[in-house]
Amino acid sequence: MLANSPSEHSGHPTYGCMVGDRQVRRQIMNVLIVSLNISRGAVLSQLPEEAAITSTVSTKHYGVSANATYDEKEDAGQPTTIHKYNGKTRVEKMYWYIHRGEDMRRDQKIIFPFKRSLADDYSPSKLIFSDDLLECSLDQAVKYPKKGVTSTNCRMTADLTSVSKHHFHRKTALDGTPYYDVHYDLVISTKTAIMKFSLEVDGEEMGSIEASYE
Repeated sequence: MLANSPSEHSGHPTYGCMVGDRQVRRQIMNVLIVSLNISRGAVLSQLPEEAAITSTVSTKHYGVSANATYDEKEDAGQPTTIHKYNGKTRVEKMYWYIHRGEDMRRDQKIIFPFKRSLADDYSPSKLIFSDDLLECSLDQAVKYPKKGVTSTNCRMTADLTSVSKHHFHRKTALDGTPYYDVHYDLVISTKTAIMKFSLEVDGEEMGSIEASYE
């Protein structure tokens, strides 16, 4: 759940809104996407994975919240958490992939990379993750999520229960406990006036994803 603060629980994703320990790269700079603040109650129609595009200009910033390595100078004063397995200090930041005023006229796709850490004995239910696509109306997008400034546009629920375990990365925690890192991408692509949500692992579409609007 991207709008919430990170949390740690045994057997659960280590961080509820992590976009990986790796440096998050701005994979798509000029993407084609809808002005996402269209009427949310109607956009999904009868297809939960698709939404009709009604505008070609983004009227807000859109992105995800992510846990990044804490920088004492840059992130001073921000709340922090400690990674359950590797002991690193983390801070929650915003990563904006769509910017207010962007011209969205070409058929492209935007990729949101995520990572979850799971206990070695995780159950299949722990492979169902919810992540929020966040929005901000300010002229200058904020660096950290903030109540009243960043808000949830839609919730994307990824189901990786059908994905083979060999796609996951087995690691060893500081205390010798084994765990898994699960990397996956939430993908939004557009074509012929349709916004489609999909799920990719190792560059291949697999599993399933559903987008819901409140």
